[in-house]
Amino acid sequence: MNQLEMFGRAKWIGADEKSASASLLVRRCFTTNKKSRAKLKLIGLGTFEVYINGKRVSEDCFLPLNSEYENIDCPNGEKLAYRIYATEYDVSSYLKNGENVLAVLLGFGWYTGIERWEKPQKVYGNKKLIYSLELADEKGAVEILVSDGCEKYREAFVAGGNLHMGEKHDYREWNEDCLLPEFDASDWKNMAFEKPVESEYLYTDCPADTVFEHRSARLIYKSDAYSIYDAGRNISGYPILRAAGKDYSEIRVTFSERLDDSGIALDHSHIHGQAFDALANCESGDIYPRFTWYAFRFFKVEGNAEVQSVAVVHTNVKVDSDFKSDNETLNWIYKTFIDTQLANMHRGIPSDCPHIERLGYTGDGQLVCRSALHTFAAEAFYRKWIGDISDCQDRKTGHVQYTAPYVYAGGGPGGWGSAIITVPYEFWKYYGDKTVLSDMFSGMLQYLDFLEAHCDSNLVISDIEGVWCLGDWCTPPDQSNIPAPFVNTYFYIRSMQRVLEIADAIGRSDEVSYLEERIEKCKASIDKFYFNALGRDKTYVGNVRGASAFALSAGLGTELTAEKLISYYERLGHYDTGIFGTELVTRCLFELGRADVAYRLLTADEPHGFGKWRKNGETTFPEYWGVARSHNHPMFGAVVACFFEYILGIRQERDSAGYDSIVISPASIQALSHAEGFITTPHGRISVSYTKSEAGTEYKVEIPAGVVARIAVEGMEEKSVGAGIYTFKV
Repeated sequence: MNQLEMFGRAKWIGADEKSASASLLVRRCFTTNKKSRAKLKLIGLGTFEVYINGKRVSEDCFLPLNSEYENIDCPNGEKLAYRIYATEYDVSSYLKNGENVLAVLLGFGWYTGIERWEKPQKVYGNKKLIYSLELADEKGAVEILVSDGCEKYREAFVAGGNLHMGEKHDYREWNEDCLLPEFDASDWKNMAFEKPVESEYLYTDCPADTVFEHRSARLIYKSDAYSIYDAGRNISGYPILRAAGKDYSEIRVTFSERLDDSGIALDHSHIHGQAFDALANCESGDIYPRFTWYAFRFFKVEGNAEVQSVAVVHTNVKVDSDFKSDNETLNWIYKTFIDTQLANMHRGIPSDCPHIERLGYTGDGQLVCRSALHTFAAEAFYRKWIGDISDCQDRKTGHVQYTAPYVYAGGGPGGWGSAIITVPYEFWKYYGDKTVLSDMFSGMLQYLDFLEAHCDSNLVISDIEGVWCLGDWCTPPDQSNIPAPFVNTYFYIRSMQRVLEIADAIGRSDEVSYLEERIEKCKASIDKFYFNALGRDKTYVGNVRGASAFALSAGLGTELTAEKLISYYERLGHYDTGIFGTELVTRCLFELGRADVAYRLLTADEPHGFGKWRKNGETTFPEYWGVARSHNHPMFGAVVACFFEYILGIRQERDSAGYDSIVISPASIQALSHAEGFITTPHGRISVSYTKSEAGTEYKVEIPAGVVARIAVEGMEEKSVGAGIYTFKV
């Protein structure tokens, strides 16, 4: 819908002059009798909090959801699509007879511009607000108050800041009584009308950010000048402080993922510019950021302030899976993926990291979405992000941006842009919902045409001139990388294969029959340029960085290729792969029946690996196997889906979606004596556990109603079952 359809006669309002402050407090007074119903809908740009009669209306943080808000100039003249999300609250319980006041704390956000590496980027416009308050009495009579310029405002206590570096607060002129109806705001400034936001106006069920947990902070060092605290693990969020004196004093908090070698000071290479400053006294109340979050484990407090708690903040999604085993590293991987992914779910997007960039990279996001769907109740979250991916496709050429919503960043034509196919495909397979396939189908075909137009000799060799053209990413620095055209052509082939499957599911196969010929041409080119067909080699690119796993996954190679892949990693004993190769090698080894080798890679600790990260005390995944710029990147967590699909053996039959039809077939791993866990499907919980002993292996399997299951456990005859709990011993 458009602005008129959603907000009627309401107008966008803002400051009557460009405010020097990072925040405004906007007031609207109104009189009402006790009403049976009151509904408020609003959008505040960049970020807002809402109060009625001094009470905060919701615990939602950092609204509105991030999106491609409206048209601004894009590189290369690309044309995107635009949407903006409204928030709606039932505020009936906040009203009282007589005078009431609606107050909105309005501050900076994605809309007002982001700063990355000291370079302001993508500024849509100034802070602005639109709202509609519907009041209905017991008889059904309705009165609607809208933003119309009669509101008053003043600069609020958030005096400066930006999304990436942090906030500065000044409480000297701040009085919380301004949130109450009896406060006299007659000398405040008048609001002015702002330019309308030309966009598609939407509601969504995508959850907002919230304070998920309050943690205590352990004091690890104290001097006269400052104190160092440990939040216990890497998080996204912030400490909540109280100024300790009656006099206003300067408080400064800096954040880091690590301590330096002394163990009592922050490692400055992992602060990433994050700081929180406040000028406050003991009457300032709880002091914490309102428009951004920090990513850290350790923090330093300078000034006269006490730490009340540490708030863990991320999107309000539920963890609805579990995995446990008798291997500490596997358990660590599962738990660490949860903590890393949650730290990277903010404002409706899955980010690459919660501090340095905070962007919805399409490469990182499409890679881990399968694990995230298995692990979290994330249907609404990913449905929203699929819309962002669609918006960020160039309507003229079909090019898909490296980030969604779009901010200038690096990536590649295969592993990043293919998110427009991969994410809807994984969403459909997990939830069984074909609507996203139909909605995205034309965009998928346009993207495939874009890749075809960027082929040379049936290999994808470019994207857009002058930008990055990556293949795999974050590989160890000890040998050559897989050629980017090989990787990008792999993604082109896999994308075409998935589109053929999608077309069959939605009854549009006749529109894509030409893709089969394209696939064969691309396969032939990969074989021509990258397959060593001589003698007994039969590998792709010498199997560097798991190249043969890419080929096997696309339907290339021979039995000897698979044998060479297995023997290579049997000898090596650890990952030598980047973010895409790590998941592909792991999955290929499981599918080839060599779970023992996959297990060895997953648990390896030398020279690098998940085991080493665990022993080093990491609580979220670093960005690289080696020296890490960031210690909070989720990409390597893509292997977690294999825990459920192969270690526990919960897999869908090939032609199934939404877990209508499954096979239970846990992998045989000699070194693993116990594993248990569950996923939550559209039909309910599917769980598997097994325990080995000298007497055999005891299994317990739970199947919900509506699922047809085939139990195929090594050592026993296959059988088909329906809903129920099954225990057996082999």
